[in-house]
Amino acid sequence: MILINKKFGGDFEFDESFLVKNFPFKIAQGGGIRSLIYFSCARSALYTLLKYLKIKSAILPLFICDSVICAFRALNTEISFYKINPDLTIDLDSFKNNLKPNSAIFLMHYFGKIQEQEILDKIKDLSIQNNSIIIEDTTHSIFSSAVTIGDYCISSLRKWFFVPEGGILYSNKDIDIKLNSKINENFLNCRKKAQQLKSCAIKNQTKDESYLEYFCIAEKMLENDYFPYSMSDYSKEIIEKFDYLKMIEKRKENFLTLQEEIKNPLITKLIEYKKGQTYLQYPILIKNRDEFRKYLFKYNIFCAIHWVAPKNINKDLDFYLNNNIISLMIDQRYSISDMKYIASIINKYSGSKDE
Repeated sequence: MILINKKFGGDFEFDESFLVKNFPFKIAQGGGIRSLIYFSCARSALYTLLKYLKIKSAILPLFICDSVICAFRALNTEISFYKINPDLTIDLDSFKNNLKPNSAIFLMHYFGKIQEQEILDKIKDLSIQNNSIIIEDTTHSIFSSAVTIGDYCISSLRKWFFVPEGGILYSNKDIDIKLNSKINENFLNCRKKAQQLKSCAIKNQTKDESYLEYFCIAEKMLENDYFPYSMSDYSKEIIEKFDYLKMIEKRKENFLTLQEEIKNPLITKLIEYKKGQTYLQYPILIKNRDEFRKYLFKYNIFCAIHWVAPKNINKDLDFYLNNNIISLMIDQRYSISDMKYIASIINKYSGSKDE
């Protein structure tokens, strides 16, 4: 049953039902991980790593969050880009043509879909040939694979659940970075307040949306702020107690439901479920994406876009994915009935501007 005025999407509210005692955080348990450092946010973790490694040049995927590019630019890093194919795989020809010797390689697995092993093997070989360090962004893929070929990994756990902070840096190498104990108290408190207000609004079925302002203020606090704040004990406790197995199972159910229920011919599905992989969201391609998104807004379905085309980049480059992709929510807040409702709304869409 869908609650009246139920809204889909947006930042996570606090949900105590997902907290259990002494649930082990997966990344800390194995995979040969020797170093694990907790930051307030992932962008400061990336910035700190780049300074630590003294990165002078790097190759990034063209399909990437602008905040990643900004972290490199803040250190005056020379940047080149490689293409991502419409099926979310790496364009190896573009990668080889744009890789420069001694450049750091930035690697992503979009929405939890791990790049094919053949592609990873070739990139690893090219990294060796070019004396390149691989920085693997596992924000989308940490619950599919904590690491594939990365020398160093960065992840943002707050994209997955209601931890107010969530930046982690980890590696199978020793990382000699010592964070001070300074916490970004303003950011932390603002995020906590927003999560609690949203939780109350949902529980009481009210139209109070004051939480939106707090989420917005918190995000603005991060703009151009790369100070290496440590993660608070409050956030670490949530990470240690969060029920990841429950989350993974819910996401699997929801992913498979959308995969089965969406039958609109205007939609191109980008990912087929693969056993052992856990997906962040359910990405689809559609022409006139922004009109489609407005249509979903009418039904309280608020979908994210990963990502709008980055700023200050040659606009002649291929931004097909940026301009046509939209991400459907499949996270643990929602039920199979919710997914069927979302699919039914999508299936009614005809592409008419009058809808």
